[in-house]
This record gives sequence, structure tokens and C-alpha cells, in this order.
Amino acid sequence: VAGTLIFFSPLFTRLMQKTAHRYQGTRVRAFLLETVKICQSYRSAHRDVFVAILLTLVAQSLVILVYYTLAIGLGIAVPLGSYFVIVPVVFLVASIPVSVGGLGVREGALVVLLTASGADKHAATALSFSYLLVLLITSLPGGLVFLLSKRDARK
Repeated sequence: VAGTLIFFSPLFTRLMQKTAHRYQGTRVRAFLLETVKICQSYRSAHRDVFVAILLTLVAQSLVILVYYTLAIGLGIAVPLGSYFVIVPVVFLVASIPVSVGGLGVREGALVVLLTASGADKHAATALSFSYLLVLLITSLPGGLVFLLSKRDARK
């Protein structure tokens, strides 16, 4: 929240403009000016920013509910509220670029955090692989569309 307030503040805009003037005629300047323009456009679109934040919260809540539903099916008795803390941390850790798509890192982080919350290690491992399976299955339609569009482009 603090980063967002700083990023969209008039002070940040002035700082970016001064920096852009300093690097006049470089690619850095073009990037800085584009960033300032984007920040300015979002400052006046309060409704759109609010809707985007709301949709993000809904989407993340649905992912958390998928984890929770799978956990119930596997007999893991960790409260729903814990998943609202654990799952965002797992996704944050999975975004560290040490593996392809966070594969392995996501599963390991989930097992560590769930066992710290009182879940059985084997059940937590089963949950991590179950979510990976759900993720792969739900990604298949998009993958098929991608492959078919590539084939059509070659024709």
C-alpha cells in the first residue's frame, strides 16, 4: 500500500520528470516518461483501479478456496483463515526466479508452512501435488488454444 501511494504521488512524478530530464536522449528517459504518463493516467481513474483491486482480491480468494477445498478432501484440518496467510506467502516465494514457473519451490514452501500450522507432512505434500495437478489441468485449454493458433499461423 505504501509503495502504491508513493508510486502514484505527485512527488514521485516530479522525481521521475527530473530524472528523465537528466537522462535526456537515452532509452532510460523514454522508459521514465512512459512510466510517469501511466502513473498519471491511473491517478485519475479511481474507479478502474478500485475495480481492478477488487477483481484481484476475488481471484486470489478463489485460488485460496481451491487450496482449502483440496485440503479438506485430503483430511487436513488447518483453518480457512490460515490459508489466507499461507497461500499468498507460497505464491510470493514461488515468484523467486530459481526454478521454471516456481515448480518445486511452490510445493516446498506449502509443505513447510502447512506443517508449521499443524498439518501432517505427507498430507501437506499430497496437497501441494494435488494443486499442481489442478493447475496443470486448468491450464490445458489455454495450451491447446496456443498450439492451435501457432499451427494456423504457419498455414
